[in-house]
Amino acid sequence: GAALPAVMTSLLCQLLEDAEVLEELSDKYCLNTELLITASSSIRSSLATEGFHDLGTRLAVRLLLPHVKIGSDLRITANLVDTLEHHSPNSDAEANSLLSLCRK
Repeated sequence: GAALPAVMTSLLCQLLEDAEVLEELSDKYCLNTELLITASSSIRSSLATEGFHDLGTRLAVRLLLPHVKIGSDLRITANLVDTLEHHSPNSDAEANSLLSLCRK
């Protein structure tokens, strides 16, 4: 599906920014944020269509969590909250697993 290209594009953008090859276009538009959100949505969508919505949620959370920081783009935090808010864990173990990811 679309998950692999979206994730690879997001990772490539992060590498280019870290190497200072790619500059941010403006204060209002952050390419890295847009690509992260797109990758997160693509992961969830691709895996949900295959019946693995729980795995999609977990991977999306793991992708977004390192980018949730004080002073970071609030759209990443909002996307993470939206992902968790709309997920219904199938078991207590799955709920605990998601909670433990967020506590780290």
